[in-house]
Amino acid sequence: MQTVLAFVYGYLTNLSVWLIRGITVSGYPMQFVFMLLGCVILAFGIWIQIKGGVAMLPGEAMNRAISKVTGRRYENIKILFDILYIALSAVICLVFLGKLQGVREGSIIAAFAVGSIIKVYNKLFDKLTERKGEY
Repeated sequence: MQTVLAFVYGYLTNLSVWLIRGITVSGYPMQFVFMLLGCVILAFGIWIQIKGGVAMLPGEAMNRAISKVTGRRYENIKILFDILYIALSAVICLVFLGKLQGVREGSIIAAFAVGSIIKVYNKLFDKLTERKGEY
């Protein structure tokens, strides 16, 4: 089953790359907008995986497992580990390259944004699914 999921994931990744192949982003403001849009889309995909209880990629699955074992909210675990990954990336860059490369403000914003957006999706879902009215 995992092989089939990896196969599907690979083809969906290729499809996504093909769909956005013509998009050219110039200038910092547009880069920022597209980064935020990417966070919204990524958070939605992760939220669907959580709600569906389906197989996840290892990083997200680890966050989900830690969340279940500790009883803490998944979103908070995700934010924590995303920040840890960025800090580790920054340290590795500084040690081996002598400078920060590929780790900038967008990485830090995304670390906070994705988990926070998942919280928003959960609140919206809870509001939309709560029963209202008389029976």
